[in-house]
Amino acid sequence: MIKEGMLLRLEPFAEETAEKFNCKVVEREPDRLFVSYPIHEETGKTTFMLDGTQLSASFIGKDNVVYFFQSEIIGRTKKTFPVIALRYPGDHRVLRIQRRQYVRVPVSVSAAIHPTGEDFSPFVTRTEDISAGGVAVFINQHIEVKHNQIVKIWLTLPMQSNEFFYLELQARVVRAVSPEEGKLGKLSLQFLDINDRKKEQVTRFVFEQQLELKRKGLL
Repeated sequence: MIKEGMLLRLEPFAEETAEKFNCKVVEREPDRLFVSYPIHEETGKTTFMLDGTQLSASFIGKDNVVYFFQSEIIGRTKKTFPVIALRYPGDHRVLRIQRRQYVRVPVSVSAAIHPTGEDFSPFVTRTEDISAGGVAVFINQHIEVKHNQIVKIWLTLPMQSNEFFYLELQARVVRAVSPEEGKLGKLSLQFLDINDRKKEQVTRFVFEQQLELKRKGLL
């Protein structure tokens, strides 16, 4: 899938701002890629990254579709010129990015919803699905919410690395379905003014969930 000469875009997870870097694949081995030193997209300057830096990598395949995988810097060496080594998880761990802007994955994580005024009492619930652009949560009682109403949502995202992302976000109600007898209701929320750091954390969580669904044959 990845061949020598291909261009990769790298986005480190730990950066406070979602900076992007470009590099070229110099050589490929089954479990690693040797690439040129990354160049910052905006400044055009070569960047030094420490071993152990976790990042997302994307590239455009022959079919002109964007593909995505998680990686980290595992070393550096010299070929005809200095290169860095990236961990490559294998073709089976590479995801094709869908054409729609945000991919939603079905996943249940803890969420707390608070009004920005005194429209309803805060409540704790679980998500039905989540994407980098928004989330759907279950409700078990009638809540006085209106279309386009602004609320605050707290999310707890458990990562495969055993760390947790605790996010406080502002969101807009795009759909509200009141619960019926024997059925839960649902609120669909769109994130507002989400900064690059928080969006990267949600995107990373969604990506890990996609990989897990793919592993189970559900995607």
